[in-house]
Amino acid sequence: MQAASGSTVVHAMQMTKHAGPLQAGTYSLPPPGPGETLLRVEAAGLCHSDLHVWEGSFGKFVSEGKPLSLSHEIAGVVAATGEGALKFKPGDRVVLYPWLGCGQCKVCHENDDIHCVGPQMLKAPKRDYGLNQDGGFSDYIMVPDQKYLVSSGSVPSHDAAPYACSGLTAYSALRKAQEANLTADDYLLVIGAGGVGLNALMLAGLVTPAKVLVAEKNAEKREAALKVPGVVGVVDSNGSSKDCVKRIMSLTEGWGVKAVVDFVGVNETIQLGYRCARLGGSVVVVGLFGTTDRLNMPLAGFPVFDKTIRGSMVGTLGEFEELMAAVRDGKAKPLPVETRDISHVNQAIQDLADGKVNGRVVLTHPHASSML
Repeated sequence: MQAASGSTVVHAMQMTKHAGPLQAGTYSLPPPGPGETLLRVEAAGLCHSDLHVWEGSFGKFVSEGKPLSLSHEIAGVVAATGEGALKFKPGDRVVLYPWLGCGQCKVCHENDDIHCVGPQMLKAPKRDYGLNQDGGFSDYIMVPDQKYLVSSGSVPSHDAAPYACSGLTAYSALRKAQEANLTADDYLLVIGAGGVGLNALMLAGLVTPAKVLVAEKNAEKREAALKVPGVVGVVDSNGSSKDCVKRIMSLTEGWGVKAVVDFVGVNETIQLGYRCARLGGSVVVVGLFGTTDRLNMPLAGFPVFDKTIRGSMVGTLGEFEELMAAVRDGKAKPLPVETRDISHVNQAIQDLADGKVNGRVVLTHPHASSML
């Protein structure tokens, strides 16, 4: 909707206080300036990070009374472009890479915004959607540079949106695990088959030829994991860690796995992965902000067993372009998605908080109904 001044009236579901219901609100965006692109949002994923922001775990984002629209998994249609924005034109269907850095430092100039050196929470030079600027629970957003837009082609927006975070997080973690040069004779262990973990199982075939094992406490999630092609074994990790290690060792004929991707990220699961990894193996930790645990391990084990523990947070713009190319070409299995109208966002947040969501909930805007 265009205001008299040429600006766009934006309708949004906004967080006005932490842990409170999102409220319907409006605000205006000016016409796109040089290099900018106005994006009409069709679909926006609900991420656990949105839940943590809503709860206040990431800081007080609405402490000064300014409403905030959550969601960084955003897909839609280019509505208008500013001078010099030439990569995409109005009507093009795109998905947004939302991990914007300061735009000034060395890593940002290398398109490695996710590793921007600016301390986000202190000086806020990063411009991440749903954190320091309004995200996909608004029906229009402004994108400062078209380098952050990637074509979604004929992929429906509700399917494309989750690749911006959940899909990319899984994809990048798998690529880091594959740096161990896994072959078809090797085993990869995925710990946690929830939203992102399940996505990793769906995407593993893109990245690695290894046989995939899964450790998961929840019976329903274990059942879902078993149905994914490429998964050769699923272990119940509920109970003693020692028993779980024994079962993994049995499945790998006593050798252990060459790489582990931990989508839970607590002390217990990191140590489980480390113990299941064979000599020279690696553990990639993805699980984020689920605990205040500190890792407690004997240091001598690192040189003696020649094992590696490393972190992985989302992925680079280049990795996102790779992933979306595979998605457009039909090489990536669709991620499990449940769509809901944006008016039901508060119930979706509560369901996520209560652990009632398998896969990803994606909220759609009313103007997207004819496009999905």
